[in-house]
Amino acid sequence: MYVLKSSDGQHTQLGTSAGNRQENSDGSFWITGWGPVTQGRVGVGASYFLSDADGSNFMSVRVTQIGGAGMGGICFDYNG
Repeated sequence: MYVLKSSDGQHTQLGTSAGNRQENSDGSFWITGWGPVTQGRVGVGASYFLSDADGSNFMSVRVTQIGGAGMGGICFDYNG
């Protein structure tokens, strides 16, 4: 499971996903399984924090695409 949080210093939880991760050849990656509420809370080009459900693998990411054939997909790239 993945947890998406705001990067505004509050680390407000924006949503969770039990979906799959798919790596893209350019280094970005899709995670499916986000609900429409979570998809509505994020914006392309904005930065967020993404982690596993237990808080491990905490990373700073940027949203590059929202959508994904009705699968609740959000595409991320690493900040850095």
